[in-house]
Amino acid sequence: MSNPTRWIGVDLHRRRSQIAIIDEHGELTLSRRIVNDPGTFKELLGDPGATHVALEATYGWEWLAELLEEAGYDVHLAHPLRTRAIAAARVKTDAVDAKTLAHLLRTGLLPEAYIAPPELRDLRELLRHRAVLTRMRTAVKNRVHALLARQGILPEHTDLFGKAGREFLAGLELPEGSRRRLDSLMALIGDFDREITATTGEIDARARADERVPVLCQIRGVGRYTAMLVIAEVGDVKRFPPLGTCAPGRGSRRACAAPTAKRAWGTSPARAPPRCAGR
Repeated sequence: MSNPTRWIGVDLHRRRSQIAIIDEHGELTLSRRIVNDPGTFKELLGDPGATHVALEATYGWEWLAELLEEAGYDVHLAHPLRTRAIAAARVKTDAVDAKTLAHLLRTGLLPEAYIAPPELRDLRELLRHRAVLTRMRTAVKNRVHALLARQGILPEHTDLFGKAGREFLAGLELPEGSRRRLDSLMALIGDFDREITATTGEIDARARADERVPVLCQIRGVGRYTAMLVIAEVGDVKRFPPLGTCAPGRGSRRACAAPTAKRAWGTSPARAPPRCAGR
């Protein structure tokens, strides 16, 4: 005898989550708040057969989606903004949110987001890690410029953080406190340089092993880093409508992906940048 179909909504939080289970008749059979423990989740949800689970793409959703998918549950990721637009409620509680997710999933009205496979999520994290490191290094460099401005010093080099620029900074005569802060900032920049170089090397290694990268690098202005970013964010292209299918587009009534007769400007794979763009 097959198990009855169940629809489960999970309102996920950092430490505890609200679970709502609806049966095939649309009746709420369970509403409970539990701690975020893998064993507790699997014990409460029970048999994954004929069980459909919906959770929002909120902070830290990845671990739970991966846990449930590995256990055999049918997992659906709800788009947070679109879900709230459809299921606007006057009373907002965790129990109501979990029940709403389950109801939307049961009725086929759940606005879903793409659940990227673990290896793709790892690539996204790698690329975003490099972007964060670069922004942090830029913030530290801006503090160096601000320190020089407070001392009335105009840099003599176009690249203040190149070899000649670093020698210039090292030889500056500054008050003791400013000297210590400048040395501290330069040490931080050196640490960021090292980590960015290591991260870029890992991205380059993955790019060389991916046959899609040379194809994307034929597009003018696209280097290995940008190609990897496109691959990571787009994911499986088969999840999109086929070429020539029209779909609503932002700013126009209809946007169509039909091929055009315009000339295709690009770069051959042999001329593709050998290193990551954006360094």
